[in-house]
Amino acid sequence: TETTDLAGMIFQGGATPGADYENHARPRQIELVFPGEQQRVTLELEDDPGPQERCLDRNREVRTFEIRIVSVYEAIPDGQDLVALREVEFIAGSCP
Repeated sequence: TETTDLAGMIFQGGATPGADYENHARPRQIELVFPGEQQRVTLELEDDPGPQERCLDRNREVRTFEIRIVSVYEAIPDGQDLVALREVEFIAGSCP
């Protein structure tokens, strides 16, 4: 299995923009856990339905890693008890 030269990621948090967006919690802080590394990478996201690009502190040659949602922007009262993350895109090579 090949590795990827991971430079960053693009997140789209929350449910589909519109009426449903605030009915679900949205990721606020995401932690990345890379095999063989003691230190975890923490990324902060805005409460915004648009794409959010986050560059890593350095590139990593990865095959697998974990994405953990550490904290959230809460859903509106009477909203769903779920966290919505629509899309995660990986940036290989270089991150602007």
